Amino acid sequence: MIILPREEPRHLRIRRLLKARMTFSDKEMRQFLNDEKGFAGECLFDDLITKSGASTYVQLNGLLLEWNGNLFQIDSLLASPYRIYLYDVKNFEGDYYIEGDRWYSKSGVEVKNPLIQLK
Repeated sequence: MIILPREEPRHLRIRRLLKARMTFSDKEMRQFLNDEKGFAGECLFDDLITKSGASTYVQLNGLLLEWNGNLFQIDSLLASPYRIYLYDVKNFEGDYYIEGDRWYSKSGVEVKNPLIQLK
């Protein structure tokens, strides 16, 4: 049961409007495509939850919270009768390699390490 529905992120709406009016640099285009893909992954997650037994759980999407002066987002929170589940949805594809704490795509482009968010 979705209590707080997922909304298209503001920065993605802005980038879509800008893309129609200007030419993006390679870096801006990569960011735009990553934003599109991330939002698509979150929507796919919502569809999977809706089709599962967890569809009866209370679902809150896109929670923006602050703790000790740090702002963070929880993509989805599912509250069952006995547990609360927190989800940070990733929509990666392809091959990656890791050097120390840094993650890189096969082409050598650094991506955010998803494990840092756990800390």
